[in-house]
Amino acid sequence: MSLVVLVGHSSSGKSTARKILEEEEYKGFEASTYARLIRAVGNVTDLIDFFTRQENKLLVLERILEDVKTCKAEQIVISGLRIPEELRLLRSSYSPMRVVGVYCSLEICFRRSLIRPDKSFKSFSDFVQTRIYEDNALGLADIFSRELDCLVNNNSSLYEFRQRILEVVKDV
Repeated sequence: MSLVVLVGHSSSGKSTARKILEEEEYKGFEASTYARLIRAVGNVTDLIDFFTRQENKLLVLERILEDVKTCKAEQIVISGLRIPEELRLLRSSYSPMRVVGVYCSLEICFRRSLIRPDKSFKSFSDFVQTRIYEDNALGLADIFSRELDCLVNNNSSLYEFRQRILEVVKDV
């Protein structure tokens, strides 16, 4: 079984990349879906406080792995993991595995976030402050500096993004 893990900031294109790979016969798992099942209520701060407690850091990944073990797919894609310990556990258990960072500019991420039903930011400044808080609390900066196998820029068209995603996973 091969595994691709998509990581990135809110609204960077992780779910879009997962859907692209699902069209290519990957079985997809979205971390935020599992996080909501575990902790359905709370604002961003409450959720981050919950999931960064040592005893809760791996809850989302553990639930995903329960489903991964029961599926018969040869190619798996997980999007939205944000805690470095999750990736370290995966690396110790799965090979081949590729961690793909999905990046886009703050301005583009903010514009994308405005059309999402689950996020409502009052301003660009509010968006940036929330993103910095999320990144620092969860360890996304650590993931981007230490855990990535490659980085895909999502500042252009969907067609170009699709080509880049397919290129970086072709030899996993």
